[in-house]
Amino acid sequence: LSLAVSGSLNIEVSADSLSALDVIPGEDYSDAGMFCVKNAGTVDLKYRGRFESDLSGQYDFIQYMVMKVEQLSGGLWETLLEVSGSGEAGDESLAAYFKFSDQAPEVINRYIVQEDLSPGEVNCFRMSVRLEPDTPDAFQNRSLEFYLHLYATQPENPGWDE
Repeated sequence: LSLAVSGSLNIEVSADSLSALDVIPGEDYSDAGMFCVKNAGTVDLKYRGRFESDLSGQYDFIQYMVMKVEQLSGGLWETLLEVSGSGEAGDESLAAYFKFSDQAPEVINRYIVQEDLSPGEVNCFRMSVRLEPDTPDAFQNRSLEFYLHLYATQPENPGWDE
């Protein structure tokens, strides 16, 4: 008798809506929310995540934004990423961490997290944003919507570009 059983690859994400409301230029970071990623499968996995948004017509606004992503480690929040905006597409600024419709396909999206997880293990992250002190009044009541996308695979997957 021969028996082969494959393992399962499954991630669970727990999060409320990530949103920073009533952000005041020049003030400290506004907490946009927290999300946790859990390996709910039976085998080790690696995952990565990125934000998606359509920044068409938003470059003027995003150049005044700063985004921070932190990871909970040993009960303390450690900064993984703190990046400022810019009015240019495809640069190393905040816009590079978003996929947007007018982006050239050869531009690689930047991943905010890239981690390994054992079965049952959980990683938690916090996102916050602030506006630069010189943000013009013309940007009052502006907003930016984005989505968080997470991708997972086996740790040894040779088809996964690092």
